[in-house]
Amino acid sequence: MAIVQVDETELLQYRQLHGAAQAMLANPKARKLLQQAQLTVNPNANIPEVQIEAEREGALAEIRNQNKAVLEAIEADRAERVREKQMAEITGGWERQKTELRKRGFTDDGIAKIEAHALQESIPNLRAAANDYLALNPPAMPEQPSGFGGWDFFGGEKKEDDQFVEKMIASRGENDGVLNREIAETLRDMRSQHTAGR
Repeated sequence: MAIVQVDETELLQYRQLHGAAQAMLANPKARKLLQQAQLTVNPNANIPEVQIEAEREGALAEIRNQNKAVLEAIEADRAERVREKQMAEITGGWERQKTELRKRGFTDDGIAKIEAHALQESIPNLRAAANDYLALNPPAMPEQPSGFGGWDFFGGEKKEDDQFVEKMIASRGENDGVLNREIAETLRDMRSQHTAGR
């Protein structure tokens, strides 16, 4: 066996390096860093601990992904059940509100239009939807009477009956003279019609 001569300083450095490496290998954190340093200078180095750690991290990542997927599915299911419950409450409430709308005189066709309006505008209450629908689509105004036979309260020639009504309104029904005169004229007209019919 050949004897290799080593400088005393170099031998001291080797011993210090060996002692530091041993101390690092004894400490788990330093051991991992030392192994990573070895892989940095020699990527093909076969370090079983690093391979086991990589496999363990891969398995943990897979478990985390599976757990995340399960939690997302549970949350989606919970959200769907909450939505279904809310829809059931809304539609159940709508049935009661439809009954109220029918009592107010709405037809089935009108209620269907209000339901469609409520869904389109995201209004959860049919009463509110009905009010909003009527505000946007007011009912047609009734036609004014035309031609003969209409009541003309605000124009045209005033008749004696109109004068009687005006006087009674002005006196708040307290003008006995006007009232007695109207009664007498009415009786006279009735008697004359009665005698004319004989």
